[in-house]
Amino acid sequence: MAGKTKHKVGDVLGRWTLVEFRGGGGNGDVWRAETTDEAKSVAIKILHRMAAKDYERFRREVAICEELSPADKGILPVFEKHLPEKSTAADRAWFVMPLATDLAIALAGAPLESKVSAVRDVARTSLAYSPSTDSATAT
Repeated sequence: MAGKTKHKVGDVLGRWTLVEFRGGGGNGDVWRAETTDEAKSVAIKILHRMAAKDYERFRREVAICEELSPADKGILPVFEKHLPEKSTAADRAWFVMPLATDLAIALAGAPLESKVSAVRDVARTSLAYSPSTDSATAT
């Protein structure tokens, strides 16, 4: 078991088998997953909060990713999604994107402004979650 979604290696969501826990964030956990038919590795984000406002945020995140990709090369495309009417402990919402093991891979071909913005966002997020950093420095 890893993360707040209480999933474990070998769990299956749709046609995806969870292989490795990659990390957790504000509204979900990210796993590396593979298909048995294609032997393709992807990233799958699984919602862990059940509050309605959090679920709506997750649904918007997926919709924005679908809308922007592939037109904006700085946004990873959504391969597949599972968004039930209501996300429950027994039926969690999730979506699948390419596995980007490096920020440079994720931003390949993106305009310079998008790359600078992404690096700035990563730095701010890292500072905000750093236990040794005052939150005032993360702005």
